[in-house]
Amino acid sequence: MRDLLRIKSVFTTRGLAVIAMLVAMSAALAPLVIWITPQQKLLSFTLLPLAVGSVLFGPWAAVLMGAASDTLNYLIRPMGPYFPGYALSLAVSCLFYAFWQYKRPIRLWRIACAQLCTVVFVHFGLNMLWQAILLGGTAAGFTAAGFYSAVRLINNAVTFPFMAGSVYALARVASAIGNRRPESPDMAAAARADVLGVGFDGFTIGQAAEHALELLRVPGGHYIVTPNSEMLVAVRNDKQALRALLEADMVLPDGIGVVIASRMLKRPVPNRVAGIDFAQALFSRCEGKRIFLLGAAEGVAERAMERLGSMYPGPVFCGCLNGYFTGDAPVIETIRAAKPDILLVCLGAVKQEKWMLEHKDAFGDCLMAGLGGSLDIWSGDLKRAPAVFVRLGLEWFYRLLRQPSRIGRMTRLPYFLYLVCGQRRAERGAGRGGARA
Repeated sequence: MRDLLRIKSVFTTRGLAVIAMLVAMSAALAPLVIWITPQQKLLSFTLLPLAVGSVLFGPWAAVLMGAASDTLNYLIRPMGPYFPGYALSLAVSCLFYAFWQYKRPIRLWRIACAQLCTVVFVHFGLNMLWQAILLGGTAAGFTAAGFYSAVRLINNAVTFPFMAGSVYALARVASAIGNRRPESPDMAAAARADVLGVGFDGFTIGQAAEHALELLRVPGGHYIVTPNSEMLVAVRNDKQALRALLEADMVLPDGIGVVIASRMLKRPVPNRVAGIDFAQALFSRCEGKRIFLLGAAEGVAERAMERLGSMYPGPVFCGCLNGYFTGDAPVIETIRAAKPDILLVCLGAVKQEKWMLEHKDAFGDCLMAGLGGSLDIWSGDLKRAPAVFVRLGLEWFYRLLRQPSRIGRMTRLPYFLYLVCGQRRAERGAGRGGARA
C-alpha cells in the first residue's frame, strides 16, 4: 500500500518534470528506433519511461508512466485493428518489467533478462493469441499468427542490444538523480571520494560555504577548485593542472558525471556542488568580506560586480578585472591594492586552476575560487539553465541545446565513463587479490 501511495509523487513539480524529460527522451529516440525496425515502437515508448519511473517512483508509478507514454504514442498515430492486443501486452509488460526492476540493484543483465522475457512471452505470446482470434481462431489462423509473431520476434531481436543498453544507461542516470541526499547543515562531511586520482570533498553546498569561511580564518593563501568530468579527462595529459587539483584546499564536484562516477565507485558524494551555487551561498554568509572578480571579457566583470552588489549587500565587492591580460604582474599589483579576502578567478577550466596554483601565496590571507563562466551569468550576458534542469542534473544538456558547438566537448564523456569503469575494475581486482593474500 505504501508503494501504491507513492504514485502521488508523480504529480509533484519534480515528478512532472521527470515525465516531461521522459517524453522528450522517447520522442527523440523513437524515430531512430522506428527507422531500424517499425516493430520496436512499443518498446521505445514504454520500456524507457519504465526504467526511469521504476527507479524514481516505485512500480505502480512506473506502470502509470509507461501506460501514459504509450497512450501518447497511440494518440499521435491512427489506431490499427490490433490496438487491443497491443494494449493487453502493454499492461502485462508494464507490470512484469516494473516489478522485475523494483528494489534490485541496477544491472545490465537484469534489464536484458526483463526485456527478453517481455519480448518473448508477452509481446510474442499475447499478440500471437490476439491475432489468431482476429483471424478466426482456426488452425490456419494460429499458424498465420505464429508466423507473423515470429517475424516480429526476429525484428525485436535486431534492436534488442540497443534498447537494453539505452534502458540501462537511463536507469543508472535516474538512480543517481533519485538517490540524491537532501542537504542538511548538521550532516557531517564525507571523506574525500577518489575519482580518477582526484579526491572530491563530500560537502553539500551549505557545508562547502561554511568550510570556506573556516579557510578564511586560517592564515595564508588558499584556493578552491570545482572540476567536472570533462576537466578530469583534460588533466590526465597536463601534469601542472593535475597538481593544481591535488593541492587544492577544497575540491567540489561541479558536474553530475562526477557524482555518478563516485556512486559507481562505491564512495558517493552527497550532491553536485556547482561553483556558481557555492559562491552564492558564500556571498550570503560573508558579511563585510572584500571580494574581487577576475575574468571574462571586457565589461562583463563590471556588470557582474554591479548586479552582485545589489543582490548581496553583505559583502563588499572591492574591484574587478577582465580575463584578457598578457602579463601577471600588473594584475597581481591591482588585486593586492584592493586587499580582497576572496578572489573569484573566472579564466576558464584548467587555465584558472594553474593560475591559482602559481599565485596561491601572492595575496596574503586570501581565499581564491575557480568559477569558470560564472561572471557571464551574473552579468546577465548568459542565461543559466532553468531550475528544473539544475535539480535534475541536466544543466549540461541545456547548455548543449543553447550552444550546439559544445558537442565536440561532449565526446569526452564516454571516455570519462570508460576510465571510471577501468578504475572500478582495477579496485575490484585489487580487492580480490588482497582477500586471497
